[in-house]
Amino acid sequence: MASVMDEIVALLSRIQQSLAEHNQPYAPSEALLPKSNKPTFGSLLSKPNDLTLYTKELSMPVQRGELTVVRIEPDLHEEQVKLCIMNLIGRIVLRPGSKPMKLEELQNYLNKIWQPDKSWHMTPLAKGFFDIHFMDESDMRKIWGGSSCALLQGVFRLYQWQPNFNPFEQKI
Repeated sequence: MASVMDEIVALLSRIQQSLAEHNQPYAPSEALLPKSNKPTFGSLLSKPNDLTLYTKELSMPVQRGELTVVRIEPDLHEEQVKLCIMNLIGRIVLRPGSKPMKLEELQNYLNKIWQPDKSWHMTPLAKGFFDIHFMDESDMRKIWGGSSCALLQGVFRLYQWQPNFNPFEQKI
């Protein structure tokens, strides 16, 4: 089990480093934070020099074939889902023959178009879909109201965020 915990610490470290490299801190508004003394995944990442894992709060990882599985309690899952009210789903639809855009290039382009007041970040999912998290609800509503964005390579469409979204189950 020690190696699994080492893998989790290494994963947290890589995520933290990636966030720092992209200058995209995750800081949801205080009103949206769960009312609990238990640390959240986001709170663990927001402390750059403190990677202390509260192992009493985590279920023991279980190895199933090549996968490592960690059970997440339903209450914790619900708390985290509530934090996603300021998320949208984006999808880039490329014109035939167009080269895909790099994530940073797409973010910079959208940032110029949207001109949000606060920071936001985008996580690639699959099949051209992205999870877009806004730090400010008014930014999210303004951008969602703008609907699709025309790009040189195609169109970037926005959809309301939904729990259990699976890009592989979406009709194209």
